Amino acid sequence: MRIKNRVRVIIFDIGFGGVRIKHIIMLNDEDITKLIGVFTTREEMKEMVANLTTKKDFNDLQTSVDSYAKKADAYFQEMLGIKLEY
Repeated sequence: MRIKNRVRVIIFDIGFGGVRIKHIIMLNDEDITKLIGVFTTREEMKEMVANLTTKKDFNDLQTSVDSYAKKADAYFQEMLGIKLEY
């Protein structure tokens, strides 16, 4: 005999300052399929983490922006000096 729509129970044990609250959720196969579609797999997580900006990338960008800011500041200082001369 095959059982259709088996019921699975998930117990969430959440602690708030020493108080434990247990939530019991009854899920059928359709609910499990929906949850699988929402959560990512380990491979997907590895791929997402691999595409994140590294600290080196951020430092390189920050160095470039600082360099540009210094050049722009020197340019505006020079323009101010030329303007004051006339």
